Amino acid sequence: MNKKFLLSLLLIINLTYIFLLYSRKKEPILEIQTDSVPVQYVGKVSFDNISIRMLILKHTFEKMANDDADLAIAAINLAANKGLTIKDIGEFNINQNGKIDSRAIYTVIANEKIKEFVSEQMKVNAKSGDTLVVFTIGHGAPTGNLDTLGQRQEIMTAISQAAVENNQETVWWQLSCFASAKLPKVTELSLKEQSLFSVVASSDAKTESPAYVEGKIMQKVFVAMAEKDQAIDPDRNQIVVAEELANFLDKIETGRGQRVYARSPQEPVFGLSSEAWLAPIVDRNNPQQQYPFDYIPLPQKSISPF
Repeated sequence: MNKKFLLSLLLIINLTYIFLLYSRKKEPILEIQTDSVPVQYVGKVSFDNISIRMLILKHTFEKMANDDADLAIAAINLAANKGLTIKDIGEFNINQNGKIDSRAIYTVIANEKIKEFVSEQMKVNAKSGDTLVVFTIGHGAPTGNLDTLGQRQEIMTAISQAAVENNQETVWWQLSCFASAKLPKVTELSLKEQSLFSVVASSDAKTESPAYVEGKIMQKVFVAMAEKDQAIDPDRNQIVVAEELANFLDKIETGRGQRVYARSPQEPVFGLSSEAWLAPIVDRNNPQQQYPFDYIPLPQKSISPF
């Protein structure tokens, strides 16, 4: 038998053995779940109890708004790759008439159109117990006005009412100059709105907001949740309440935590299943009544007469 043939045969056998050995040691591939759409922005990975969607609304056509939106999407992608169930559900230009394009003329009409548009988008890829982050980008004034939209109070009302219509835990992450100016207190909303709505503002009422910052802040927040960082979830219960989010933001930038607005420090922002509020209350100890949305029933121990 030819000597070269024998050497070639031995080489093939050795390479086959090495390949089989390597294949056995190979780590299992993580399965990424994606939606059946032509363009995929973010894969959804099953991971614990926190699920987030983001709706990006730009009320200016300036390049700054597009760049800040890109930073937010980059933050979403990074957190998703690290295991957080998070995705963007759309990026739109809006004014008081709802969704617009670059040829549209800004008009001043009732913000009912904003509520209708946001409510419609809230239904996209909705999942029970998730949180929708509505990220608005555009100019703002110390008078409380948001350029092309109207007063912050009106936009806050529109988004919070849309949240109630969809029973959707919602965070309004607002990027504008003087972002806290003329912003109503969350406690001034209805009880149901308070239980579903909170705000993260990019600046206080006297300070301008720089571009190219909020997306980087979001990245640290989302990655911390993906990595189960105790800095954002100290009690490790997979629920991030307003106080925990505020404390985490303060570690990123002193004073930023003061711009997290919710009805109470213990109000859940991320990770709370809304299904708990959907269960009917059956009163076994007293006459059945109509109970407010945030009523918490306290069971009593039955006492046997024997």
